[in-house]
Amino acid sequence: MSSIQVAASGFSESSCPVPVKMQMEEEENTPATMDVDSESEYYDSDSFGVMEECEDAPMEAPGQLSAGIYEDPTEEELQARRQQSPPLPAPRPVQSPAPGAVPAPAAASTAASEEKGFSYEETFFVFDYDDTILPSTWINRQGLRLDAGSHPNPQQLAVLGEVAALAAKTIRLARQRGTVIFVTNAERGWIELSCQKFMPTLTPLLENIRMVSARTTYEGPSAPSPLDWKVCAFEDALAYHFGARLADSSSRKNVLSLGDGIHEREALLQTTQALLNCYPKSLKFEERPDISQVLKQHELIIGNFESIVNQMGSLDLRIQCP
Repeated sequence: MSSIQVAASGFSESSCPVPVKMQMEEEENTPATMDVDSESEYYDSDSFGVMEECEDAPMEAPGQLSAGIYEDPTEEELQARRQQSPPLPAPRPVQSPAPGAVPAPAAASTAASEEKGFSYEETFFVFDYDDTILPSTWINRQGLRLDAGSHPNPQQLAVLGEVAALAAKTIRLARQRGTVIFVTNAERGWIELSCQKFMPTLTPLLENIRMVSARTTYEGPSAPSPLDWKVCAFEDALAYHFGARLADSSSRKNVLSLGDGIHEREALLQTTQALLNCYPKSLKFEERPDISQVLKQHELIIGNFESIVNQMGSLDLRIQCP
């Protein structure tokens, strides 16, 4: 099996305590942008066909549903936008005790808390869907579509079943450790319909998970680009989940983003950079991966799950699967 490398650029000097088979390479750490160029071009290159309206359709869907795969901003565009943004602040540790507090017990309490890792209530997972859970690029390359005239053959179904099994394991691990939501730039209905067609064994697991179509919910003059949609979705999701705790400096916030695109990484950095006592962790998967890479990525995450989730600091991991 080909080696799997992870390039990490944490927000602090700490690194993820993972087995040595994960090679850690330094990558420039850059903050998210606050301003998005509304003239930036983007496109949806992965259309999976037209859905015909029918009486027995399991749910209402737009006339055409597409995977949420868009052209990422170039590094030059991101750098230009970041220059207009305030620098990413240093990671904020647990706040010091108030004046007059007895320091020894507080320190002991913090140490005990760190030993146990993050609690369920403190941990929040935001999953992307296309090329993170569903191998959308591979499906498109195989000539498969969402419409009724396209059917995966037995060999395709078998390998899709392997992805579904590993993705299910990743999602179950996440649900045991915290709250899980999906945020996609695809249109509303895409996750449910595409999962039912291409990875039906995964469908029951997704039934009780909140699905957010960032595009359907937020696209408009104030949010013209895919990055804008994701930023809006992340902001609302964090506010909804943490509530009053979001502004509470004594409340830890362990926020993990898993996705293949720059959009979710930038959205995580932007929406968490000003939060007190917040530990953002970005796990950036391969962009437009082959199906074998999707499998390797989930194997890697599953094998190092607890180390990543309980890392007492922020992480910015880029997964590389040859």
